[in-house]
Amino acid sequence: MAVRLRTRRQFLASSGAAASVALLGQSLFDLGCGPSTWVRRDIGGLSASDPIVQSYGKAIKKMKALPDSDPLSWTYQAAIHGTLLGGSHTAWNTCEHGTYFFFSWHRMYLWYFERIIRKMSGDLAWALPFWNWESPAERQLPEPFRVPADPSNQLFTANRGFGWNDGTSSLFASTVNTGFAMPLVPFTDFSSSLEGTPHGAVHVSIGGWMGSVPTAAQDPVFWLHHCNIDRLWNIWLAQGGGRTDPLDDATWKNTKFTFFNEHGKQVQLTGCDVLRAEEQLRYKYEGEPAQVKLYCEKILPIPTWIKELLFQLPIPPVLGPGPDPVPWEIDIRESRARLGSVAAEANADLLLELTQIEADRQPDVYYEVHVGLPKDAAPDPQGPYYVGNVALFGHGIRDEHQHGGFKPASLSFKINQAVQAALKGAPSADTLRVLFVPRSSAREGKPAEARSSARIRIGAASFSVRRPKNQPG
Repeated sequence: MAVRLRTRRQFLASSGAAASVALLGQSLFDLGCGPSTWVRRDIGGLSASDPIVQSYGKAIKKMKALPDSDPLSWTYQAAIHGTLLGGSHTAWNTCEHGTYFFFSWHRMYLWYFERIIRKMSGDLAWALPFWNWESPAERQLPEPFRVPADPSNQLFTANRGFGWNDGTSSLFASTVNTGFAMPLVPFTDFSSSLEGTPHGAVHVSIGGWMGSVPTAAQDPVFWLHHCNIDRLWNIWLAQGGGRTDPLDDATWKNTKFTFFNEHGKQVQLTGCDVLRAEEQLRYKYEGEPAQVKLYCEKILPIPTWIKELLFQLPIPPVLGPGPDPVPWEIDIRESRARLGSVAAEANADLLLELTQIEADRQPDVYYEVHVGLPKDAAPDPQGPYYVGNVALFGHGIRDEHQHGGFKPASLSFKINQAVQAALKGAPSADTLRVLFVPRSSAREGKPAEARSSARIRIGAASFSVRRPKNQPG
């Protein structure tokens, strides 16, 4: 009993909010039965016989045996993210995409799911593993999720795209590129960028159930994918340099989201409840840096950024359907000097902004965006002209079952390096070429042909500049 009381005091001290205790209920303190901190491990270091893998499969089997109406069932838990099933059930179809709740909502979702797996498996030491797909050694679907490829393997599903279950497909380098999101300091910019790539790009590359919001969480690998996304949130904060959560925003801090705990009891959490994963939720990631300790009661100065429109651009061409790259020639005769000046300016981000984006269905590809790529050059995601991806998942899609109605997508690409390279290579060019290249997965390390069945329209485009406040223009 003394151990449990200490755990309760530690939680109260770290959360600083008695209201959170009332929301979470007594079941939160049941976590005192396990280790003081659960460590989420890299699936790349686990074999199929590892207890973490075995316990996951055992729990899934038990959850699938429960009626769909049971909050602890596999169907119900997946439906919280999204479902095609009819009927109205608490918390179904409540995932957050295309909003600044993306990280916090999914952290809550993973945490309660982890607790359910722990109970259903009977393994009190169990914690979700993460799929570290940034590592070149982990670009294929983790082996325990595809071998054996039959119903005896609870981690296997036939509902995946071509080549994933036989190990011939892998994630392409641009699919898992975090290099555009991680340098961003404003929280909303980082969140939007990472939600697109690698989050959305991985979803559409795997396809099948993973390729659509209403079915994604039915694939057991979904949870490992999102575990890695959650890990990257911690790593982003640990970089410092003014990076912080939106603690000056009362809506982000106090909005309540509904889930179910391991006892099937309805519970709620807010952003303030999940700021410090190790202290408040008692988990950390294998090999991650020390977690940043943020507090809703202690609001640090948040850097202010000023954005200025430079030039409104013609509407880009429609992307897809089909396998072919889509070129877009932008007339820069009147804007060349200004673009070059801003691109070379220290502490200024020259941006290509695409807004009012909508697809007529869930795209089964994402599009690499190359700015200034010479016509005779092959698209290279390691080259200076590559600026990011158009990767839609969960918003900007007309035929998705989206709670709250349809929301168009907006994307922003930092293009300083690409514009400088383009102007240096062709200083008198009248146009700046933007090339959208469809991608899905790789075969033997090379990009496979990617054929889109969706049509993506971009309603508006512009060049803008973003600077820290008080930075001279």
